[in-house]
Amino acid sequence: MSHYAMMQDPDSIEKHFDKLAKNTGLRMDPPETIFEILAHYLTTPNRYPDAVKALKVIHLGLKYHPRSPYLHEKLGVAYEMNDEPQKALASYEEDLRLNPENEALKEKIQQLKEKK
Repeated sequence: MSHYAMMQDPDSIEKHFDKLAKNTGLRMDPPETIFEILAHYLTTPNRYPDAVKALKVIHLGLKYHPRSPYLHEKLGVAYEMNDEPQKALASYEEDLRLNPENEALKEKIQQLKEKK
């Protein structure tokens, strides 16, 4: 299944992996890289920005990969796209907890706090 098809219909991700499990008898969670690629495309202005689909994809990704700093950061971006700065801040802070060396993220958090 193509990334583009998954991006168009985020519900298809789990359906695809359920079908694979049924056909092969092996259960495998969707890899984190799928969610990273889709989150990138859905949160980048010159790609296919869509805050609603981005939130859906990222929440689904976090279901399988809850300790992913990248997905937490992209969740913050999607919340900002959706004009939800408090949720964005919480996502960035979780990302920083998982990745405390990220200096750029520290600056982003400070800037967001200053906007209040």
